[in-house]
Parts: sequence; C-alpha cells; structure tokens
Amino acid sequence: SKLVRINGLDQFINIKGLEIACFDIINKNGDYYICFCTYTDKKQIKKKEHNDKTIGIDFGCSNSFTTSEGVKYDVKIRESDRLKRLQKQLSRMKGYKKGEKKSNNFKRKLAEIQKEYNHISNIKNDKANKLVAKLCENAIVVIQDEQLTKWQVTNSKAVQYSILGRVKARLLKQPNVFVINKWAPTTKLCICCGHTYDMPTNKRIFECSYCNVIEDRDIHAGQNMVWMYNNKVGVGRTKLTHVELTKQIKQAIVVDESLTQKHEDATIL
Repeated sequence: SKLVRINGLDQFINIKGLEIACFDIINKNGDYYICFCTYTDKKQIKKKEHNDKTIGIDFGCSNSFTTSEGVKYDVKIRESDRLKRLQKQLSRMKGYKKGEKKSNNFKRKLAEIQKEYNHISNIKNDKANKLVAKLCENAIVVIQDEQLTKWQVTNSKAVQYSILGRVKARLLKQPNVFVINKWAPTTKLCICCGHTYDMPTNKRIFECSYCNVIEDRDIHAGQNMVWMYNNKVGVGRTKLTHVELTKQIKQAIVVDESLTQKHEDATIL
C-alpha cells in the first residue's frame, strides 16, 4: 500500500469542531476525486450578510450580465488551444471516419478530449458560482425568465461560450431571487410615459422621444425589472398572456393624457 497525496483538504481540515462522516472516491476519465461529507455545529456557521439593495439583472449575448446599477459582467470561456489541438489530432486517427474500427490510440485521445471538456466545464462552474455569490449579496435580485435555448438559433457561439444557463439555474435556487414573466417588455418599455419602442438587437441605446430618456438598453432593462418587481407586475412564472400583462403595466403607470398623441415609432400601452 502507498500513501496518496490529496489536494484541497485545506478547505476544511483545520476547521475546529468539524467531523468527517464519510467519503466517496470518484473516477472521472481516469482522474480520481474524493468527495467528503462533514458535520459541523450550526452555531459556528456564519450567515451571509445582505445589503438593502434591490437590483435587476439583464442577460445578453454582447454583455453576459448587466445590473440595473450599470455594472457589466462579460464572462465567456472559449475552447482552449489544447482542446483544438487534440481534436485536430483525433481527426487524423483511425476510427474517426464513420464505419472505421476505433484504434486504441483513438480511444486514448478521445479520453484526453473528454478530460479537457471537463476542465472547461469546471472553470465555467467556478465562474458561475462566484458570480451568483456576488450578485446574491443584494437583498433582492430580479431576473427575467429568458428563453436561453431559443437564443442558440441566432447566437449559438455566444451562448455556448457563456455561462448564462449555469448562472440562471443557480439564481433560481436562491431565496432572494425573483423572476419576471418572459413576455414582459423590459427592454422596449418606458415606465415614465408607458410607450414601447421597437428595439432590434443591434440597437444598444434606448431612447424615448416623449420623456427624453436616453439609456443603455441593458441597464434600462434591469431598471425596468426592478420597477416591475416593486409594482408587482408580471412577477413569477405566471401564465399571463401578453394582453393581460400589458393591462397590468398600464394600470401601474400613470400616463399623462398629453402624451397619448400618435407617434410613428412608439406605441402606448
């Protein structure tokens, strides 16, 4: 028998009062990991402190995450040079073509590629965990129920390299995170006058010709999410239709009668 060096024990080994209950040895593509289950006294666990802020978070492809306060987090993890090199080597091996018998070298190279994919996935998980922890320092976090799978049709690479799905899945598990209905016009709506504007993806600035509002479209969307949460408009994964949601928004906005004139670019709710 031999002694085996284990990395990462400094995360918990020196914590007083902590007991190791059991552990599992996990084999992932030839690499071994140990998963420990530990017990500790609840009184020793420090609860995370939250500030008193309510923020909205807009998801996007240009900038991955933009808060209503104007903070942008552009997180993209692209394929590594090593992965590209391994894939190129694999394409030259016997077994790559359909119908060919896979050689032992092909299988070994395939295992190396899988390891590299796992390494990239671990980096994405780490980035997502740290970002969610940072965002959830706020008392209330508001996000929209974005249909990320549909984004892959037009922005497949941007979605593939991003951590949008990971962050959304983790945020939804947090008790201080609230979701706005997917049909809510968070980007198009001016909450000052109630008008909505066409906002194609290449238009990065929101402008309201009635209120003279000029804002970054992502920051504007995040601020609208906060407004909708505060006014209880479209909060939650509700089954509201677009018409019902529009009615809720109209009731929440006090529209000035002088602004109901026709405008070629705007539509009042």
